[in-house]
Amino acid sequence: MSQVARWYDVDVVYEGDKPDNHFSGIVSRDISLSKLLEIIEIGGIHFRIEGKKIIVLKHI
Repeated sequence: MSQVARWYDVDVVYEGDKPDNHFSGIVSRDISLSKLLEIIEIGGIHFRIEGKKIIVLKHI
């Protein structure tokens, strides 16, 4: 998510504790942020977007 923050000039914050899950993959840097978040959500990570802030939602 730190890479997402740098590439798209957004703030990433976590609701609750930062999860210790690690995901890796290769995506083109020219993919849109919305498409990238769709891909990440397939992996079970959900977000809320408020302006330029991406809030990673807490898993229950």
